[in-house]
Amino acid sequence: MFDVWQERLNRLKARLLFIAAHRFRARHELPTFSITGAPPAAPNDPTPVPLPYHTYWGEWDRDFTLRGSYRIPEGWPLDAPIGLHLPLGDASDSFNAHPEALITIDGKPFTTVDTRHNLLMLDAGRKDYDLHSLTLEGWTGLGNSLTGDDRQLLYVLPCSVVLVDAPTRDFVALARTAIGVVENLPPDAPTGLGLLNLLTDTFATLDTRHPLGERFYQSVAAALEHLKNALAAMPYTPAFTVYAAGHAHIDTAWLWTLRHTRGKAVRTFHTALHLMDEFPAYHFSQSQPQLYDFAREDMPELFTRIQKAVESGRWEPMGGMWVEADCNITGAESLVRQFIYGRRFLHEHFGAQHETKVLWLPDTFGFPASLPQIARGAGMEGFFTTKLRWSERNEFPYDSFWWEGLDGTRILSHITPTPMQSWLRIATYNADANAQSVIETWQRSKDKYSPTVALMAYGWGDGGGGPEPDMLENLAALDKFPGVPLTIQGKVRDFFAALRQQVDERLPVWDGELYLETHQGTLTSQAWIKRANRRTEVLLHDTELCNTAATLTPSGYTYPHTALDEVWRTLLLNQFHDILPGSSIGAVYDDSRRQFDTITAQAIALRDSALDVLAAPSADGTAYTVFNTTSFARSVNVILPALADGTAYHASDGQPCPAQPTENGWLVHVPGGLAPFSGLTVTAAPGEAAAPPSNVSVRPDLLENDHLRARFDAAGN
Repeated sequence: MFDVWQERLNRLKARLLFIAAHRFRARHELPTFSITGAPPAAPNDPTPVPLPYHTYWGEWDRDFTLRGSYRIPEGWPLDAPIGLHLPLGDASDSFNAHPEALITIDGKPFTTVDTRHNLLMLDAGRKDYDLHSLTLEGWTGLGNSLTGDDRQLLYVLPCSVVLVDAPTRDFVALARTAIGVVENLPPDAPTGLGLLNLLTDTFATLDTRHPLGERFYQSVAAALEHLKNALAAMPYTPAFTVYAAGHAHIDTAWLWTLRHTRGKAVRTFHTALHLMDEFPAYHFSQSQPQLYDFAREDMPELFTRIQKAVESGRWEPMGGMWVEADCNITGAESLVRQFIYGRRFLHEHFGAQHETKVLWLPDTFGFPASLPQIARGAGMEGFFTTKLRWSERNEFPYDSFWWEGLDGTRILSHITPTPMQSWLRIATYNADANAQSVIETWQRSKDKYSPTVALMAYGWGDGGGGPEPDMLENLAALDKFPGVPLTIQGKVRDFFAALRQQVDERLPVWDGELYLETHQGTLTSQAWIKRANRRTEVLLHDTELCNTAATLTPSGYTYPHTALDEVWRTLLLNQFHDILPGSSIGAVYDDSRRQFDTITAQAIALRDSALDVLAAPSADGTAYTVFNTTSFARSVNVILPALADGTAYHASDGQPCPAQPTENGWLVHVPGGLAPFSGLTVTAAPGEAAAPPSNVSVRPDLLENDHLRARFDAAGN
């Protein structure tokens, strides 16, 4: 059956592609770049080699440097939109980011180029007729190397300085949005049919006769005004609101190591700031203080710019935790420390008044029933995730709800209904911010009648990148667009404020764990790191207890705040939701092993320094103090130096302690046990060690004690 509606739509889309291809009034090709660090340059050779256009280049997982220059041609109007178009290639991975590189112009950072950000508009300070140097420092990504495909896929096309025709750019954005609305409304919807007729009439006014010239651009400008006026005259009565928050989800480690993450944070943050200059309505929301700290350490001038953007209200620091942590394996005290270190950083560097008090865990693999109490106790007022939409069997029934924890504490919670625009079609924190995203957010919402708001987090993510110009153009076009929910560019705090205003007795309550019905392998994968995490948590408890006790002695001992903070921050980093669960590449765990070795040694040294104050052996080596650092009474066995015959260790009541020799000294049992958080002294004195208690039964066919029974056959098996 011939579909007239679809045929008309296809013709409009084809014509729009033609118009979009002519958004540049003029183009001046840049000289080719030179390259070091990746083919065609030799590995580890600092000598730059030419990188011709229309060639493959690079290898996966390579750092590279490109050097070149640009000059704006004489006669171009410097008050017009002028940018750099840098199509360096596409790794064709799922992140739509690689290759990615930080651009410096004349030695000063400019912004980031990647697959989705390759048209980079120049600000007034970089628009003149002089020659400017370009340096691009970046990473090629992993491509498909994880699946064994090591073929070069990066193909560089001619790079140019371009003169953008603003009306054509704006017409493309508005027409693209209108076509998207028509596509995502029912074919017989009156609004959709009206838009289809309007688009058909508007495109008919375009002068596309060859050769294209001034007549074409004048007709586009006139068509833009006609389309704007006609849309403004159409009825608009939205019953639902979508809050659009720009965001860049950066996995602190996953298919890349921490070294690459530091670069991703710097490059993503440069992109966000650059787009703020171009799009005045754009707001950017970013979680994970660890990423901010990377930027502060690696590029202080960038961090200062972020602080200014926060102060102006354009940049929203949020999230609560130091990293977006795993919440199933991480211990309760560590979860508390995630908030302590995360919120402390945000307050110290951005001001408490600018922090958004929302626990932001869009990609964590499930949430325990203890988390509402911990989060509310840490000062969080809201909770956001997408992950419950990933369950394989049971669909979570709500978008907005009260989440109630074990102790009855409730936190206002939201799970975005915005789906991926891919075959998965599940909820995403990387929305495309187009007509389809906004309409489907409304269509998939489980709360269409109360509350009538939803949050859409948009921007390229996982590997960073954030919003792209097309997304921001789309959102501007969607403002009060007929047939579409009211779309507000704002911050996460704006959404939760609107949601809270609509909360009433109809808002449902979910009691207990938010269990994710997928990714269960993360509970066992890379078991060593789970063991190392728990051992380090216990070690830090003991270290802090001993150091606190040591400061209470008259010795003048000083609590090692700075050193312990360093250990804690490294542990918290390794509790990220793709590190501790075991879902990252092997190289990530090579780094983690080294880090756990380091912080274990540091914590032991700090603990032992405190113990030297609390329990230094007597000068003659005859007295030792034994501590119980747990919160429960325990029976104590401890290794102490071996003693000469006729000498034994005695408890504080004077009774000899049972002991037996081992290769490391004497294993001494302290009778009576130790009370919680207490210690006692064991003294070496004349006497004989008491025999260790023994309840061993031995027969030819049986070996048994209080804990174990082993039976043997006649052959000894």
